[in-house]
Amino acid sequence: MKKERRTWLTLLIFGLLGQLAWTIENMYFNVFVYNTLSGNVDVIASMVALSAITATVTTLLMGAISDKLGKRKIFITLGYFIWGLTVIAFSFISLENITKYFPYVEAATAGGTFAIVMDCIMTFFGSTANDAAFNAWITDEIDNTDRSKYEAVLATLPLISMIIVFGLLDGLTQQGKWDTFFFIIGGSVSIGGILGIFLIKESPAAKLKTSVFSNITYGFKPSVIKENKSLYLSLTCLLMLAIATQVFMPYFIIYIQAYLHINDYALILAAVLLVSSAISVLLGTVIDKLGTFKVFVPATLAFVVGLVMMFFARTVITIILSGIVMMSGNLLLTAIINGSIRNYTPLDKAGLFQGIRMIFAVMLPMIIGPVIGALVIKNSGNTYVDLGVVKEVPTPAIWLASAVVAVLILIPFYFLSKEDKKQKKVHNKLLTTYGEQLDINNVLPEYPRPQLVRDSYINLNGLWKYTINQNEEIPSSFDGDVIVPYSIESLLSRVNKTITPSDILWYKKDFSLPKGFNKGLVHLHFGAVDQICKVYINKQLVGEHSGGYLPFSLEISQYLQEDNEIIVYVKDLTDTSFHSKGKQSSNRGGIWYTPTSGIWQTVWLESTPVDYIESVKISIDYDVQKVNLIIKGNSENYNVVIKEGSKIVFNQKVESNVSIKLENIRSWTPENPFLYDLTVSNGKDTISSYFGMRKFSVGNDKYGKKRLMLNNQPYFHKGVLDQGYYSDGIYTPASYKQMEDDIKMLKDMGFNTIRKHIKIEPLYFYYLCDKMGMLIWQDMVNGGDKYSDLIITYLPFLKVLNIKDKHYGLFARKNKAGRELFIKEMKETVDLLYNTVSLALWVPFNEGWGQFDAIEVSELLRSWDSSRTIDHASGWHDQKGGDLFSKHIYFDKIKFEDDDRVWALTEYGGYSWAVKGHTYNDAQFGYLIFSNRLDLQSAFIQLHNEQIIPLVEKGLSAIIYTQLSDVEDEVNGLITYDRKIVKFNTKVVKSVLDKLQF
Repeated sequence: MKKERRTWLTLLIFGLLGQLAWTIENMYFNVFVYNTLSGNVDVIASMVALSAITATVTTLLMGAISDKLGKRKIFITLGYFIWGLTVIAFSFISLENITKYFPYVEAATAGGTFAIVMDCIMTFFGSTANDAAFNAWITDEIDNTDRSKYEAVLATLPLISMIIVFGLLDGLTQQGKWDTFFFIIGGSVSIGGILGIFLIKESPAAKLKTSVFSNITYGFKPSVIKENKSLYLSLTCLLMLAIATQVFMPYFIIYIQAYLHINDYALILAAVLLVSSAISVLLGTVIDKLGTFKVFVPATLAFVVGLVMMFFARTVITIILSGIVMMSGNLLLTAIINGSIRNYTPLDKAGLFQGIRMIFAVMLPMIIGPVIGALVIKNSGNTYVDLGVVKEVPTPAIWLASAVVAVLILIPFYFLSKEDKKQKKVHNKLLTTYGEQLDINNVLPEYPRPQLVRDSYINLNGLWKYTINQNEEIPSSFDGDVIVPYSIESLLSRVNKTITPSDILWYKKDFSLPKGFNKGLVHLHFGAVDQICKVYINKQLVGEHSGGYLPFSLEISQYLQEDNEIIVYVKDLTDTSFHSKGKQSSNRGGIWYTPTSGIWQTVWLESTPVDYIESVKISIDYDVQKVNLIIKGNSENYNVVIKEGSKIVFNQKVESNVSIKLENIRSWTPENPFLYDLTVSNGKDTISSYFGMRKFSVGNDKYGKKRLMLNNQPYFHKGVLDQGYYSDGIYTPASYKQMEDDIKMLKDMGFNTIRKHIKIEPLYFYYLCDKMGMLIWQDMVNGGDKYSDLIITYLPFLKVLNIKDKHYGLFARKNKAGRELFIKEMKETVDLLYNTVSLALWVPFNEGWGQFDAIEVSELLRSWDSSRTIDHASGWHDQKGGDLFSKHIYFDKIKFEDDDRVWALTEYGGYSWAVKGHTYNDAQFGYLIFSNRLDLQSAFIQLHNEQIIPLVEKGLSAIIYTQLSDVEDEVNGLITYDRKIVKFNTKVVKSVLDKLQF
């Protein structure tokens, strides 16, 4: 049985059986005692109080013992078995049996005493099995990356158990068949204990060497509370939620019956509980994807709004609607908070903290909540009798009182979120192998522009000076050294600091030119500087640039002296403006990452004659075997040499716009990435480049299915999402050899495509793909204002996937300047990468992030470059444009959908395994979590064999697996973030992918 399936089955069986038993304990034992044993309300009060104390003490004690032994299974299985027997034992407690076997005692008194004792015994075993061991097992077993979907289900189980008991078994109690009632529930729980022997695998809980007493008192120590602030703040949130619930919950049915005089309370409860439970389960995965902190406030608001609606509700329909809103918020909050508690619980102390949780979740709320409720309805003027006690009829004020308490949840949450932000800044310092070997005197020495090479090059990477301030004036002194071109936030920069949008980051570098270097013009090149920069040479402003992903150059000849100084001014607005931002976030976490500020690509100098070759645009007309050149420069004629290996196949003087016919061409493919060499000269300046003869298009295969074509043949794109992040350099590798290793690993695994996700790489990366044979899907970098979670997450999850992107406000694109900037940078990206041989497809928009006018944008893009295909809106919010019917599927079964475009699975998988010692932090994010290589690999094989490979004959033409490497919180890479552990067997992956072919 697969681990996840076993986990779900165990959770559902033991969670539901436990809640069935607690439903009997909380809602029926008092009725049983009052109706059959003793009408003394003091007996019932004593039973309830002693049971609550027993539950708390037991959970503290047995949780501590469980941690001490490092065992969970024995406590769960044996505990459930005996727990069920103690429930069955209640069927033998009757006045008749007491009189028969104890004739010399007063039956009612003895019956009450027996009930109290048995209730405490039952509570002991129930709390041992469920509250202490089972809850600790869940904490041990379930990873925090998908915990909320489990918690969402767990939160609904008490309500489901109530529906089961009320709907199926309540009639037995009405008929006085208490023995049958207890036998059914108790027998089910005991059978569950037996099933646990086969279902439950012992969790990896470590044995504690401390004493049991030390374990019991551990959670009360001030030092422990201080050390685990987030845990206790989460517990305080749970306390406030539980109190708010206990203000109204004991009066819910009575309020409907006695105040509103509505007798259909069973219908109301069933509708409210079923619908709100379904909503909670449905949204559980959204919580995992977004992160608990983004969902917490909306869930709280839903709970509060629902409570206020209940204050006004007077009819069955309005009560049901109000109750659904209220309980949906309540259940979501329960799932979020319990998930947070488990996330922050130390893994080796999951058992002993269950007792602390009981104090916050049960003992204190059951004291405080009803007291608040009683004070609110005091002197209501109406009364009712409950088990012999005259009580006040609750009034609508209980809903407002509960709402006030619910709002107070936001106070501990505020401090919890602040604490979380602090913790996000703390992460493991992971160096790649190349990072460990970094030579600061020889940083990324490769020629940075392989697509247009000339014999003039000075690399300025290495040691620079830096300072951070908020002063627009050039600083007179600097704070220290920084290694360029690594962003200021990265480990490799040797600074590892974060700057704010109001900060100014300054760089300084001294240089002098070698004798004979200056041929007439000197160009200073920056591969990329994020985000807004000014460049000074010898204190004189020589140029400015905005945009963090594209290269720029400045001609600086007139500013040069014998000894020179470069000063660079940088401001990085990150995600606080409409500029291109990629995955950078000032509040990193989940799928959003640490900002990259400042210089992050190579800085270099070159010199050219005044009359020089500025660029060469290379277009391939594959069908007629021609290469077309557009040469930009001041000359009228150029000498062009084309070589096929060592053989010269063309050598002529040509005009600046020329079409050259080649004979018997050698095609470029990923399997055979042959490149022609190209040299262009104007007599004064010479550049070298290369090209490949290939064609990207869309066409039908022999069965009439739309396919992506390479060189006029159907070609299946087997791709990987590559975000271009490195554990030590963030956006920049310690060595370009790291990029080469990544590409080689992917090819060895059988992949032939990289989707370069939301980032423009250094030009050297594209050269490696051209040379090694790896297709590229290139994303444009997303921009726009603050994104709406409703548009990019909630609605897509609910299958609302096609919102029209003319609604600029919904897509964070109200700002016209931001839309114009995107178009400008898209054109610059096309110009920059046009000559890339391996670039097969453009992706203007991803998942609605800053999307607008996708059809018009894709057609504009096609007018600039008709040689590539286009995925106009990857994932969702499809506008029916582009060449691909593009789907992102992580949670649902992958099914074929018919469309007149090429059907492509442009994101899927995301299978996760956090390799100990190689993770960025403990806040792991992924779509399906595994604890070892074998389970991860088996799931990968099963996914492809069962869901993906069968779809090829139906029309599936491309796949993009998420993802190449782990990135910060995300642990769903084929390789770890530090590139040291390959998680999959290369040959196994290749054997699977080799089946994906036409």
